[in-house]
Amino acid sequence: MFNRTVKATLAVAIFGFAATAAQAAIVVSVGGMNLANNGQISNSCIVGCTTINFNSTAIGALPAGYAGNGQVVNGTLPGSWAQPTSPGSPNNTNYLVVPGQGSSGVLNITGVVGNYFGFWAGSIDEFNSISFLRNGVLLGTILGATLRDLPNPDLITGNQQQAAYFNLLFTAGDFYDQVRLSSTGIAFETDNHTFGVVNIPVPGAAALLLSGLFGMVFASRRQKKAVQIA
Repeated sequence: MFNRTVKATLAVAIFGFAATAAQAAIVVSVGGMNLANNGQISNSCIVGCTTINFNSTAIGALPAGYAGNGQVVNGTLPGSWAQPTSPGSPNNTNYLVVPGQGSSGVLNITGVVGNYFGFWAGSIDEFNSISFLRNGVLLGTILGATLRDLPNPDLITGNQQQAAYFNLLFTAGDFYDQVRLSSTGIAFETDNHTFGVVNIPVPGAAALLLSGLFGMVFASRRQKKAVQIA
């Protein structure tokens, strides 16, 4: 799986897309670039992007722009969090966990603008989610179950030894200025966040835009959006 991108088409549950973002789409891919003892980093957005690896953030704290129920940790605390790593891409550095306290939490990331968000994560659970906002308005939410169910044999629910790098790309000129990480259970562990504006060509074999997605909820009216897994 590592150092390559897994490509497939799949209908994704996306909630809350603004009605003004007509025909907006999110391309989701799995695969990053190995970095010694740091898991994987983005190989989709390198120049002109910002990467937060949490290594310079004190344990128990949060970096600038991050606020909410989360904290930077290292290692594994049974029953609370586990280091996101994999045999092919080991990671023994700092990472972010949500919630930082208790059994559920929300963390907001501001001061970022882009159409791309990449992150390294261990076990993706159904109670994890990632939301994108612009000017305080929800653009959409991707459920952990969607990422967990990508056709990738290396992703096993509940197994932190099976981490992967996820790439989320808005198409159709859409962009975010806030990212929200949520978890209603223990826990959502991520690392190597990358934010920026990129233009990733969609492979011809995965050019089908899927419509009629389930669970669509719109701010002012219902309409169909296109979501693609690349």
